[in-house]
Amino acid sequence: MFCKNCGVEISDCAVICPKCGESVITRNYRAVYEAKEPAVAWLLWFFLGGLGVHCFYLERGGRGVLYLALLIILSWPTKGISLLVALLLWLYDATQINKWLREVNCNRI
Repeated sequence: MFCKNCGVEISDCAVICPKCGESVITRNYRAVYEAKEPAVAWLLWFFLGGLGVHCFYLERGGRGVLYLALLIILSWPTKGISLLVALLLWLYDATQINKWLREVNCNRI
């Protein structure tokens, strides 16, 4: 995106232009109300993470479908191996949630 005042290229997540200090808050105003909340993401991860609900909330639908496939479709025939894989994915997601939140919220601007 470019500053309307001086024309310099600025980050899509910028609130003010680093060169001239012009506010771009009008563009970011909408994003404040549409931002994904960290507390909601973490609660969904903790309580419903085994179903991939946190992935759907953070707009990672493919990963959410993977959770559902591992837990609903594959857990019985693989005798629990897919449950172990889902548990490992769930733990790995805990290291990624904050990064995904930044990505999703920045892309909303």
